[in-house]
Amino acid sequence: MYNYIKNQPADMIVCTQKSGMMMIDNYRYYKVKTKYGVKESIKESEYNELISLYGEREIYKEAKQKIISTNDKYNDKNIIKVFPYKDYIYYIFLDENEEVYTMRYNINTYEIEKIFFDYIYKDSMDLEGNVIISEYPDFCDSINEKLVNKLDEYIQTIYTDNRIVFEILVNNPKNGSYISLYEYILETKETKLLVKFDVTNIREIAFIEANKNN
Repeated sequence: MYNYIKNQPADMIVCTQKSGMMMIDNYRYYKVKTKYGVKESIKESEYNELISLYGEREIYKEAKQKIISTNDKYNDKNIIKVFPYKDYIYYIFLDENEEVYTMRYNINTYEIEKIFFDYIYKDSMDLEGNVIISEYPDFCDSINEKLVNKLDEYIQTIYTDNRIVFEILVNNPKNGSYISLYEYILETKETKLLVKFDVTNIREIAFIEANKNN
């Protein structure tokens, strides 16, 4: 059975980063076979090749530059997060007084407005999660279902390839702590476990075509 799983193609890649100031090379890269929850460490060069094919870095870079071009006071440092979604680019702006504003730019009308989410699950920096929850309130229920005990913690939502992935830090007194990545399926409102990691920071994910990355 192990050899069968080993020979199956991966369908997701993940970049993680360990915390700690003393760690120089603290990024790690993985291929994941989500059907079996199996991950395999890969080289940075292989990850970069795959992310260039399947990731959305360029989409986010273009969205950020679009926002910066709308106002002279915007720059690469004070636009600290962007999320292109449907007809909008949502973004977080940090002003000179270090006040944080969540804004929304309409790509059709070019209008910009300050927005306030009716419900913020974690904090304002979880931009993708706040947008998705405001669009699909049932998503919040799926997050809560995965918080099994009071020590578990929702970390963030990542939206990629029109798919919703969220991260839970599981703090189990008996089995220790680990990270679980789940996918929320809009059509069925179901949630499925994709993979688990030792406690780390999830920096980037992308879904890849399984038949092209053996």
